Amino acid sequence: GGDRDGNPQVTPEVTRQALAIQTDAVLHVLEAETERIARTATLDAATTPPSAELRRSLAADATASPEVYDAAAASSPGEPHRCKLLLVAARIAATRRRDADLAYRDPSALLADLHLVQHSLATAGATRVAYGELAALRWQVETFGFHLAELEVRQHSRVHRAALTELLAQLPHLREPARAAQDADLLDRLVRFGWPEAVEPDADATRDVLDTLRVLAVLQQRWGERACGRYVVSFSHTAADLVAVPALAAAALAGTPLRLRVVPLFETGADLANAVAALDAWIDLPSTARWLDEHGRRLEVMLGYSDSAKDVGPVSATLVLYDTQAALVDWARSRRIELTLFHGRGGSLGRGGGPVNRAILAQPPGSVTGRFKVTEQGEVIAARYGNSVLARRHLEQVTAAVLRHGTDEVADRNADAARTYAPVAATLNRAACDAYRALVETPGFADWFAAVSPLEELADLRIGSRPARRPGGGERDLGELRAIPWVFAWAQSRVNLPGWYGL
Repeated sequence: GGDRDGNPQVTPEVTRQALAIQTDAVLHVLEAETERIARTATLDAATTPPSAELRRSLAADATASPEVYDAAAASSPGEPHRCKLLLVAARIAATRRRDADLAYRDPSALLADLHLVQHSLATAGATRVAYGELAALRWQVETFGFHLAELEVRQHSRVHRAALTELLAQLPHLREPARAAQDADLLDRLVRFGWPEAVEPDADATRDVLDTLRVLAVLQQRWGERACGRYVVSFSHTAADLVAVPALAAAALAGTPLRLRVVPLFETGADLANAVAALDAWIDLPSTARWLDEHGRRLEVMLGYSDSAKDVGPVSATLVLYDTQAALVDWARSRRIELTLFHGRGGSLGRGGGPVNRAILAQPPGSVTGRFKVTEQGEVIAARYGNSVLARRHLEQVTAAVLRHGTDEVADRNADAARTYAPVAATLNRAACDAYRALVETPGFADWFAAVSPLEELADLRIGSRPARRPGGGERDLGELRAIPWVFAWAQSRVNLPGWYGL
């Protein structure tokens, strides 16, 4: 529902439907859990007296929703805590049904009611009830809100450039709209001051981009910023690729509020090496500087493992990813930014896969600092989370690695290793990259690869999250071929080249 990078099936309507499914699912669970806890909370007012705040809240409920209150009170005579929890369950059900008169405005309003009951129980001495299942219910609401999981929209920078080029061409004073679409200063002024004239899309792709931003605004208004607050820009090259998102939002929304955290995704070897320069230029734009201050100077940067390995080979990708992270840590410290690195890892070695806990412990010093975000790809979800025991064990290992990474022992070991083996790494990088690029740039290689592997057959299977190639690439264009069919076609041929070639 969020990742539309090259997938024509992920439309604004699909995004809206996806979040509707998620909200319905989580509200069903919260309603059932609240009602179950309410049915067991048979605490008499004489032995467990309600707090004054709880009594006032019940009186307000009786006035605001007399029929609902009467039904809850009738099934809970002399049991005010149970009555309140039944009213809470009824309001969660109303939120799911979109009944505006009874629905909760947002998760914080639900949390306030749960805290009210919890505090009343604890004050009356029923601490086991207050801090048992009721506390777990509060944690669920704090974790999942009304949206269950955040939809992170992802789109290719090329799509944004094409949309901006079409819209900018409608401004009479611009003679070169394609060049203007890559002018970060111009786009920054559009963000701050708005578009000088109304612009309307003609191309379906441009309309899709604008409608997506409009849908996000509607979803945020209903379910909160956490429901869909991040926008990942695939193949980020320059500051213009990042300020393009709020510039397009300014054209689409005309003042309607939309709070988005733009997340740059650096994927190729060259883009990873240039990441600090691109970010520097981006945060120096006045609109970005204001946005950073509004978000507590917190920034998320995504690193692409799959496409970097496909671009320069697995050895050089590993080394450039390490160097990029180290450079980003120093940059964030110098610019007073709280940085979270988002690792776009896959399941196979050729896509950055492997034991996640070991990968975390190998990151450069200062690159984790208690915050670690990683993609879990489809092919490893069943392996890591299909069994609850394995899922818990995996999460324990990841958590332990995140906590251990900040210790002096791990930081010193990684820093010493990077310093000691820097000359060896440089030699490996040159030799491995040269060997890898010599292979994939051999004349006729793409045709040969398609002939000796089931590449075309994989593209026809209905098992992928999106098309095998990005739009605009030819049938034999390896640059536009996605990393997933690249890796899996080799694997089906029993040649695990993406994980070792060049080493």
